[in-house]
Amino acid sequence: MLPVGESGRLNFWFTPQDLGPRWEAWQHTVQSYGNFNLNVRYRDLGNRGDYVSAFTIDRKENHVNAWRVRQIRLLTAEEAQAEDAA
Repeated sequence: MLPVGESGRLNFWFTPQDLGPRWEAWQHTVQSYGNFNLNVRYRDLGNRGDYVSAFTIDRKENHVNAWRVRQIRLLTAEEAQAEDAA
């Protein structure tokens, strides 16, 4: 649990084997657009509700393999599903 006002760090590692046939689509999106969205689904420590932290990540200008989080949104699982359906 991360208290309000504190900061944290998330690291994500995945390989072509992890993404399978989606790997090429992933590479194309990142190389062509320079940004991507990452949704992290979780339950709070009190086991109350499903939540999704939606990260918008983009490439830092004039840097190689340097990324920044541009936006983080906290959604309920239902809100995330509604966005996916739209």
